[in-house]
Amino acid sequence: MVVEATEAGMYGRVLAASLQERGLLPAAAGLSIAQCADQALELYRELASYPVLAPHKGSSLLTERSAFLPLVTATTSSANGSCKLMASRSGLLAINLARDEDWLLLPAWLQREQAISDWETLRRLVAARCGVELTERARLLGLPVAPLRSVAGDYYYTIRARGDSCSRAGSPLVVDLSALWAGPLCTHLLQQAGARVIKVESRSRPDSTRCSAPEFHQLLNGGKSSVVVDLALPAEVAQLLALIESADIVVESSRPRALRQLGIDAQAIVEKNPGLVWLSITGYGRVEPQANWVAFGDDAAVAGGLVVADGQQCHFVGDAIADPLTGLHAAIIAIDRWRRGQACLVDISLSAVAAFIRRHCGQIQPLAAVDDTLAPRKNTQLAPEFGTDTAAYFGSQQQ
Repeated sequence: MVVEATEAGMYGRVLAASLQERGLLPAAAGLSIAQCADQALELYRELASYPVLAPHKGSSLLTERSAFLPLVTATTSSANGSCKLMASRSGLLAINLARDEDWLLLPAWLQREQAISDWETLRRLVAARCGVELTERARLLGLPVAPLRSVAGDYYYTIRARGDSCSRAGSPLVVDLSALWAGPLCTHLLQQAGARVIKVESRSRPDSTRCSAPEFHQLLNGGKSSVVVDLALPAEVAQLLALIESADIVVESSRPRALRQLGIDAQAIVEKNPGLVWLSITGYGRVEPQANWVAFGDDAAVAGGLVVADGQQCHFVGDAIADPLTGLHAAIIAIDRWRRGQACLVDISLSAVAAFIRRHCGQIQPLAAVDDTLAPRKNTQLAPEFGTDTAAYFGSQQQ
């Protein structure tokens, strides 16, 4: 693998080196987030031996959701409005109320009886509290709350387990258990490099982008097979496990305990199946207690320090920026490990990727300033209807 030893290719060299060894890597200082993403996609193309998404740049992946959703310019509010930067007594917090249940948890979080239904009331209450205590309580309750720059940026992934190696040829079979943006983007990139991707969803909790952003869902999931599983039925969980063990690459974005409760042990599966690459995408990693912390792209970026500093104020960089950055970096790891036939459990988190990018950037600028003269990507393949391919993979046993 050869990446030009110039400043323009510096981040690509850092990523290439990180695939070979652990240890602190030299910072590619002075680059923008857009340049880091561009070089990451170039490295992925080199590893895949295919001009994936050409002629588009990696930076275009960071902003393309805006073509499908009514987003606004990110400031102290995220582009979709669900996450706010708020000052506490002990520092800045990102508070992401992306789900209806998050608002319902606010009285318990702030230890008050009255419901909280507006951001200004919440802002006043947070300003009077200690951010450390607020963060601890939020994590216990499952609220995505993140203190600014609370995650280090030395590494963006860790190998948690290894299995036997085996030679690889042809195209990989990818089982995609992920949802939202980071995981589906990773498997989308793998698909663009020739992989066959099976998207697996829970019958009771399908990928929410099907309804919230259907056109964007089509863009990331077009051409994948669609399998639906009832996770309450042991027989269907057993079929899912068999499908996972037939895969070359597994990508999932659950908190580790969720799969363990189903009897699906990622480490044991990797150690049992030669050459299987398992990518675990989380908010803060697989190690306790961080494994239980909830995160989304906006608040995870703040935890990693990937924010615009404007005088005394900080702003969000762009739309859920940790998500597409993580999807892109996860794809690099997946294709590299699969090519080498190295069975491994890869722990990659939104916050760690954000912190890693921050470490290698110069002055961070809003991504609205990215100049991509190409038209936005369009759907070239339709995503199948929910569960269309279930019978093909699970046969008549599925009801």
